[in-house]
Formats: sequence, structure tokens, C-alpha cells
Amino acid sequence: MGYCNGIVKRPSDIENEKKMKLKNDLHDLKEQLVFKLLENSNIDLQAFMNSHLYNNPNNYSLIEHIYGKLYGYDFYYDYIWTDKKRRELMRVEKKDQNGHIMDLENVKFIFANNTLTLSDGSISLKYKVDKHCIIYMNGKNLNISSWVLTEDEKKRAREEFHENLESCRNRTETALIKSNELAKNYHVKSGQKPEKK
Repeated sequence: MGYCNGIVKRPSDIENEKKMKLKNDLHDLKEQLVFKLLENSNIDLQAFMNSHLYNNPNNYSLIEHIYGKLYGYDFYYDYIWTDKKRRELMRVEKKDQNGHIMDLENVKFIFANNTLTLSDGSISLKYKVDKHCIIYMNGKNLNISSWVLTEDEKKRAREEFHENLESCRNRTETALIKSNELAKNYHVKSGQKPEKK
């Protein structure tokens, strides 16, 4: 058993932490390779990293998909049952061979207008991300990204939430005032129906 801040960790927790660290380290290596290929194509890496294409909550999936295309597989998510009785599903990463490993010597990237084009001479792939951070390749939703609210939508949702709270509070206060007014006109004796005063 391991210890962390005086808390005993179960062996399964330690094993899961090791797997997660390995997964993150592997992703970092994939990202470094993609960045190296971007630099080889004379793309301003800082501009790419500051763009909405990369700088969004779904960039993990974007890098994994690009890396997969370079090495001949299609990256996607699937769902498996972890407990059929309790109907628990778990999202897992999947990789299917696509039969086309790109020649890294001939791979070229073009980055313009928030679109990243990847080509090796025989195929060309265009990656875009919309305002909700959904990832598209050649115009098709890859279904590897989560819908993210825009800043305006977040602001509107917060405003609606506060308006709903205020409306709820006003209804509650109005009901309480009416209840107090009605209570002034009635007298309740123990075990009997209310009588009007």
C-alpha cells in the first residue's frame, strides 16, 4: 500500500495513477512529434498554440487524431459497459488501422485561417474547430470532441441563472407575504380546523 499525505492508497489507485501518468507522457511525446513536423513546415508554433484550433479544451483529441493519421490509424472514442446491472458506461480510446502510414519526410502542414492542412502528396486532410470546439476533418464532425459553450453563451447562461433565482425568490417572498396576511385572519386551535377571526 502507498501513502499520500498520510492517506493509505489502494493498490488499484496506485496502478490507475501509473497508467494515467504513462498515458499523459505518451501524449506529450506525440504532441512533440506533431510540433516538430509543424516547425519543419515553417509554421509559427506560437501562433498555432495561441489559435482557437489548438487552444481549446479538445486539443488532446485533435493531437491524438493527427498523430494517428500520420501513423496509419484512426483515433476515436467508444463506450463499453463496465457494469451492465447498474448500466454504467465508460468512454475508452480506440484505434483502427486505416492502411495509410504517411511518409514523415514528405509530410507538409499548412496553417491558415484557423485551419490546419496535413498532406503527404497522396492525401490531404483539413482540420477545423468551430466556435463550440467541435473538431472537423474535411468538413465532417469527427465525434471526438465535447461541445463547449462560447463566452457569450456562458454569460447568457449566468444571466438566465441569476434571473431565474431572482424570479424564484420573488415568487417565494410573494407567497410568504400572502401566507402571513391569511394567517392574520385565522386562528388555529389544537386539533381543530382553522376558524376565521
